[in-house]
This record gives sequence, structure tokens and C-alpha cells, in this order.
Amino acid sequence: MNDPDVLPPVTPKRSNRTRNALGALAVAAVLAGGVTAFVVLRDDDDTSQTEATGGSDAESNAGAAAAAQARARRENFVNSARALQAPLAEAASTADAVSSDLGMCAPDDWQPTAEDIAAANADADALASTFDTYGITHTVEEDDFGFRLVTYDYTDAIAESVASSFWNNRYPPEPIPAEELDRIRAENDGLAARFDNAGIAYTRETDDLGYQLLNYDYTDPNAQAVADAYYTKLYPPEPIPAEELDRIRAENDGLAARF
Repeated sequence: MNDPDVLPPVTPKRSNRTRNALGALAVAAVLAGGVTAFVVLRDDDDTSQTEATGGSDAESNAGAAAAAQARARRENFVNSARALQAPLAEAASTADAVSSDLGMCAPDDWQPTAEDIAAANADADALASTFDTYGITHTVEEDDFGFRLVTYDYTDAIAESVASSFWNNRYPPEPIPAEELDRIRAENDGLAARFDNAGIAYTRETDDLGYQLLNYDYTDPNAQAVADAYYTKLYPPEPIPAEELDRIRAENDGLAARF
């Protein structure tokens, strides 16, 4: 009972973590002449502690005033955090009720089926066997569910190439429709013609699926300007509705009147 598109429900435990994050340690440091006053504010209900060193009475008063302001800020901060607890708790209760009604499972409750484990382990065993064939170092570990995990040096170009080829052969990508490939090539032909006219260098590249790429120097402002102009003409942006333009003008008129 696992749907990857369904987010896990919010639980009261998560609400408590949110509350604790809101009440995290805050530190106010005030520099006044020769005095450095530190006001340490904690997320529980203990008394704030203030330490000050050196300075005159006036400087001490300045530090005390800063401490008072910091305490006031702390009270506002804590009150705001407490005000959020009720709606968070309500949201958690609602989410739990909805997930219960829909039969959803929290991530902690998810259990793979025997078929899931068998299919994944068949893939892992096949990948490990392929690595053995090519002499690529790897390890196989099993997690708490029984899934076998194959790990290897992902920075090794040969190992990565073998793994990529393995997965592509085991789960071949769906072919791109011929009409789509023709459309892409026609677009590239149009852009290539404009690059030729502007004297801009480019190359063509076609992948295993027949998808053609037109490569050029994307850091070249002239090349980018030609490409932008081409695609803007090919796919012009949708016009902004007149009502939206009128609304924007009215907003600007109101702002201009206040200047």
C-alpha cells in the first residue's frame, strides 16, 4: 500500500518538531562602547541570562535596555510560535483522518511485497553479474527489507558506462515517434540556416533514439541572440489579455500618483 505520488500525512509528532524549530535558540549581541552584552534566549521557560563586562554606568544602562528589548522580542517570538501550535495540530488531525479514510500508509508503515523484493533483487543480481563479466569492482549489500543493493565507484567512467548500458538494455526507452523526430530535425534545419547566414559555428549530434541535437557555443552572445530570435518567431509567446494589461496600467497609475 504505497503510492509514491502521495505525500506522507502530517502527524502531531511532526507538529512538535515544527514548534521546536520555531522556538530554536536565539542570540542577541549588543556592542555599546566598551561593553559587550550577550542575551541568551532559550526555547524553554527558564530565565534569560545576561552577561556584561567593563564599561560605565551609562554603558551598563545601554546593555540593560538592549536586554529588555531582546526579552520583549523573545516574548513576541514565543507567543507567535505558540499561536501556530493550534492550527498545526488541527492540520495534523485532519491529515491523519484523511489518510485513514483513504487507506494511505505512512512511510514508517510501508512494507514491500515479496514480488517487489524479488523483482528488484533480480535486477541487482543481473547487474552484479554484468560487473563480474567486465571485472568491475562492486559490493552487494542487503537492507532491512531484504533488497540487495549493488554499489560501485560512480566516478569510474567504465563502470558507469557498463551500468548505463545494462539498464538501457534491461529497460529499453520507448522509441520517439517518427513524426516527432522529423519535427525536431526540421527545427534544427531552420536554426542551422540562420547560423550559416550569421557565420556561427555549430555541430549536429544524433543519439541512439534518432533524436538530433544542434550544438553551438551557448556562451556566445551572438549565437544566443540568433537562437532566441529564431525560437521566439517559431513559438511566439501568447498575447497578454487586454484586461490584464488594463489592470497593470491602473496599478502603475495609482503608484505614480503617490510619487
